Amino acid sequence: MPIGFFVDGAYLQNAFRTGKMNQLNLRRAIEAELNDTIDVAYYFAADADQVRGNSFYNFLQTPFPAGPGFRIKSGYLAQRKMYWPKAMGGGPVLHPDSGQQYVQTMQKGVDVQLVYYMVQSQLRRGWTKLVLAAGDGDFQLPVIELVEHSNVDLYLVGTADTISIELASYAKRIIEIDKEPLLSEILYSGTGYGQMGGFGGPGGPGSDMREPRDQRDTRTSSYVPQDHGYSRDPNSDY
Repeated sequence: MPIGFFVDGAYLQNAFRTGKMNQLNLRRAIEAELNDTIDVAYYFAADADQVRGNSFYNFLQTPFPAGPGFRIKSGYLAQRKMYWPKAMGGGPVLHPDSGQQYVQTMQKGVDVQLVYYMVQSQLRRGWTKLVLAAGDGDFQLPVIELVEHSNVDLYLVGTADTISIELASYAKRIIEIDKEPLLSEILYSGTGYGQMGGFGGPGGPGSDMREPRDQRDTRTSSYVPQDHGYSRDPNSDY
């Protein structure tokens, strides 16, 4: 029963407040937690310009087990000037000191792409476990389709306070990244960013090749490490 792993990058970065995340150890921990292998993994980034030539995203695409083995998809960033509601005057929202108008930056296209690739991947590859690192209730309808009509088990990755109840109600389990022992396993402790996929931008030297613990007494009864190859169909994007 293989796993489909889908990550809203902006969500995961904001939800993990402790520091930078070791993406490779996160993948290892998920496979150990579910006692199964990840068949396909997608990471959805907000800004295509940021992805190009960035060592962090280059590392994310490194095939497993040397790297997390993500397929990167990206949207774009849009900016909108902020205004007060008409009931409050309707004027621009200004910084109290500089007088500069506040601008809201939003990611566009990420949610639509995530839903598209998630549904198409399941139809074509037939994985039966969905690991979704996202918290937005807007994902409820495609999740319902997969859980209720395709017999897929949903596991959410994130924190309890950032995942909507609309999603949580369909999950078999929430894999909480801010709780031990998982927190210590995925916390990046190296001196550079790129080697282990820690959040924060361009990579540098240093690595943190800690193996996950063989015994996970608080989450699963046992874990036997296996050398799993990265499953990828070269003739399909799903």
